[in-house]
Amino acid sequence: VLELALQCVSMFIRSTNNIYQIVEQLPDFGWRYNKSYFLATKTGAPKDERYLLSWV
Repeated sequence: VLELALQCVSMFIRSTNNIYQIVEQLPDFGWRYNKSYFLATKTGAPKDERYLLSWV
């Protein structure tokens, strides 16, 4: 499931002309089954500016 989520998120990021970069896949947290979380940054933005992406 984690590999499939990573593939889907990577395809989404490519569709946005690589505006975002995935920093890391976060471990499971929360109560939702089959929900994956990723830490991302915007290309060219400061390193301390990060975004939380979730994929169901």
